[in-house]
Amino acid sequence: MKPEENGTSWGYGSVPEAMEDFYKRLEGLVQAMGSSNIVVGFCYTQLTDVEQEKNGIYYYDRTPKFDMNRIKAIFQSFDYSQKK
Repeated sequence: MKPEENGTSWGYGSVPEAMEDFYKRLEGLVQAMGSSNIVVGFCYTQLTDVEQEKNGIYYYDRTPKFDMNRIKAIFQSFDYSQKK
């Protein structure tokens, strides 16, 4: 969330201390899904923030919160070829 929004919204879980912490969380989530024999795909459903929820990968005004090339690389690390 943008610094001026601190305390005016909510999301799920604790806010990462640093940007690198977010990337590590996302990588861990994608790796866990990739290693599952049950999960065969996924989609990230909250692309943008909304009025009170700040869970998107883009701000409410559609500007990126993150390095989108890094986000893309993390999502592309999901190995679909091993899924049947």
